[in-house]
Formats: sequence, C-alpha cells, structure tokens
Amino acid sequence: MNSTLTLGLLGAALLISACGAPTTPQEEPSGGAADPTADSAAGSLAGSLAGSSDAGTAVAVGPEASPGLEPAGEAKPKDIEEPAAEGLSWSELDRRGDEHLKAGRFEEAIADFDAAIALELGLEAHHWRRGIAHYYAGRYADGAAQFELHRTVNGNDVENAAWHFLCVARVDGVEAARARLLPVAPDSRVPMMEVLEMFAGRSTPIHVLEAAKAADGSAQSESALFYAYLYVGLYNEVLGRPEEAKAAIEVAATEHTSPYYMGDVARVHAARLAE
Repeated sequence: MNSTLTLGLLGAALLISACGAPTTPQEEPSGGAADPTADSAAGSLAGSLAGSSDAGTAVAVGPEASPGLEPAGEAKPKDIEEPAAEGLSWSELDRRGDEHLKAGRFEEAIADFDAAIALELGLEAHHWRRGIAHYYAGRYADGAAQFELHRTVNGNDVENAAWHFLCVARVDGVEAARARLLPVAPDSRVPMMEVLEMFAGRSTPIHVLEAAKAADGSAQSESALFYAYLYVGLYNEVLGRPEEAKAAIEVAATEHTSPYYMGDVARVHAARLAE
C-alpha cells in the first residue's frame, strides 16, 4: 500500500503518541514525503488475462462469485477488546499479526492487530493491514470501515480505495461499490491511477496492463507489472471471472513479484486459489 503522508498529517500523527506515528511494515514508497517504516516481519493480460474489455459493464455479484473467500457476515462490534495478558508489546503483537496473515491465519491476525491497537490507539487509522485481514476473513463490513478510516491519514493511496471497493462489492455488489468508491488524490505509482479508473468502470484490465508495460525500462517497471497483475486479478475475481483472476494473481505471485508487503498478500491469495 502507499505509505505517503502529507507533512500536515505527519504532524497530526505525532500528536497521537509521544512515540510518534506508529510504524508499519515496509512498503513501496510513492511520491511525496515518505512515512517512516520499520522492519516488521514483512519483506516482502493482455488477452485472456484481462477478461472483458467493456469498462462500462458492471456485474453485480456477491460473495459467491469468488470461491475460497468466506461469506459476508455482519460487522463485528467496533469496541476493541483488551489483549490477553501475554506480556507482549503492541509492536510484537503487530508483527505476530503479520506472520499470521502471511500464513493465511486471518482471524488470528485480526486478534493480534486488535490487541496491538488496544495498546497503541494511534495505530488504528494507519492499519490498512487489518482491513486486508478482514477481507480474507470474510468480514467485509469491518474491512470497508477500516479502509474508510485509513483514508483519513492517507488520502493518495489507490490501493486503499481498491480494497474498500472489494469489501463493498462482496456485500452490496459491484455497482454499489463503484458508487461508494473512495476519492483518491494523485498516486504517483504506475499504473495506480489507471487501476482506479478500472475500479470506477471507466477503464479496463487491458488498459491497466498497457499502462504498466509502458513503464518498461523505468525505475517503476517491475513494480508496475506486479501491481497491474495483482489488481487486475482482484478486479476480475470480484466481477465473477475466476479463470482470468487466477491467471493474473499467479503472475503477480510468481513472475512479477514484489519484495514488499503486498507481494506477501499476492502469494497468500494465489495459494488460496490453488486449494
């Protein structure tokens, strides 16, 4: 995800905690002032892959469109329970949550992320990773709420808007997700603005891949292809195109990979589709 914050938001985050804004796992930076990151446990077409080229066609699908993901349920209570008395710091709980997520243990990841937030309240708005765990656990309403909250501290992240779309689409369908698509300030990473247009229904998977391939030879070349295949895959999946989705996610997970956190997410998703 895009970890860029404006200087004003950095100042606000510093007021949250005497220790400064909570650090999050290393992720690829984009334009603007980079948010400090810490070493957590994270280190980490066209044709048939693109699916339909009709950007104006919205297919209203529910959770059944993508086998392997849990059915939608009611949002969990907003209150965050106190963590078990394990003697772990918030950062240790947070890192353990990351390990759970990368291993496909999504409820365990959420429990650790919730416990970390209970100890470090300033972490909650920054915790897009908890939103991803909610998505894979089938807790789509909770995921949507997390991504809406994250937008208040990171308004130029197309990935945040994309995951919010995915959560809403699972519950209310694609048209509702497009109507509620979160606005995003310019995201400098290629091809993220084209990805946003795709989720809005104004572009297509083919155009996203073309935009990524146009970055060939640039510093963003490999990351552009990774993000293109990942989000084309996620988009095709929620629109009910499982074969195109699986093919694209596999490319993101094995061929055009990423050493950052979303690379781990792609590998987790590919493993679930392979089951």
